[in-house]
Amino acid sequence: MSHFLTVASRNAARGFRVIPLRGKGAFLKGWPGLATADAAQIEAWAAKFPDYNCGVAGGADVTILDSDRVSRLKELCGVRWSDWFHTYSVSSGRPDRAHFYFLTTPEIAEFGNRKHEEPGVKGNVFEIKGKGTQATAEGSIHPDTGGTYHITQDLPLMPFPLELLAVLREMWQKSNPIGKREWTLPVHDGEGRDDFFTSQAGKLRNAGASEAIIRAQLEEWNADPSIMADPKSDADLDRIARSAARYDVAEPEAKVFIGSSKQPKPVTDWRERYHTKDEMENAPPVSFLIDGFLQCEGVTGLAAPVRERKSLIALNVAHAMLTGEKLFDHFAVVKKPSRVLYLCPEVSLGPFTDRLRKIGLMDYVGETLFCRTLSAQGHIELADLKEELPGSVVILDTAIRFIEGDESTSTDIRAFADTNFALLKGGADAVLLLHHSPKRSR
Repeated sequence: MSHFLTVASRNAARGFRVIPLRGKGAFLKGWPGLATADAAQIEAWAAKFPDYNCGVAGGADVTILDSDRVSRLKELCGVRWSDWFHTYSVSSGRPDRAHFYFLTTPEIAEFGNRKHEEPGVKGNVFEIKGKGTQATAEGSIHPDTGGTYHITQDLPLMPFPLELLAVLREMWQKSNPIGKREWTLPVHDGEGRDDFFTSQAGKLRNAGASEAIIRAQLEEWNADPSIMADPKSDADLDRIARSAARYDVAEPEAKVFIGSSKQPKPVTDWRERYHTKDEMENAPPVSFLIDGFLQCEGVTGLAAPVRERKSLIALNVAHAMLTGEKLFDHFAVVKKPSRVLYLCPEVSLGPFTDRLRKIGLMDYVGETLFCRTLSAQGHIELADLKEELPGSVVILDTAIRFIEGDESTSTDIRAFADTNFALLKGGADAVLLLHHSPKRSR
């Protein structure tokens, strides 16, 4: 009997809907709707993917609480831990990590797929995996450690405790990137337009943006009817940008860039600093992902003033690479990347998703298209991108949000450039940067 058939059949017998995994990732197109406990379908998958791992889908039947820091979660729950977590659980054997399975309740379904990590500490205290998500099932093999996921508590599933949900909600609100207030977009007059802009301007300033960059971004949001239903005046935007820019930016922490950790060997002859003739004569030819437009192993910049549809162009680039169709019916796709990583911390989830739907990219989300927006929890550094890099194209919309420090300071820009080239060393096929250029550059 194949590995997948053994593991999937055992988990399906518990009532779980299962799906084949490549490592820890679901790969079948539209997999959330395909996950099943049906024996015939499981056997059909086993014939195609005999050695694959198995995932358990979250949803209306089961919700999985995934923790990378079980000891911290236990500390926060205190004496109530044993009552709240007396349920079926699984571990890969890695220290302090576990999956806790619960029966889905209307309250936890409404809370949604949220996660929480504490500032400065790597690893989620919790991640809720409900509809549209999956967790690696017991019996599967961890792709990195080779360890087997095993049952740590062989108990019936209990309904998700309301008291536990209250604790998780409180933790999550502390790290909500737009504060405890959840904005309903578009924002109308009388619904705190100043508060919304002030909050977002502060985040731009914390990312190192200057007054000019903050002002340009506020103008773009103000002109987008999906974000601002009742636009504010230019004078108001000037005031908010000026106020945000008054505050100093915290000194950035030292970052460890992606790439080789090997120490370079000492130079004994100055010629060793340069490529040899043999290296250059045998250099690989220039290659493209999109012929004449997007070069492999390169960082490409797309600059234009605000409201010049840079994001629309970038999404068309993503569409071409994911579908293989010509970009703008002209530029041929030479090589399709393994995935596109679209990082857009300037637009909230609703408007961004609306753009994806209109351009026809929703079918690729979670399979070959992975996105982060202003609504995503926690903070991500470019140096955090590791496992997902090989074969990917990284799109930064816009570049300023990923600069640590001041974009007008050469040392900070050099560090940002080093980080982008480190993405290529880490395995990315290409990086596409979007940049708001000043109006005077038209």
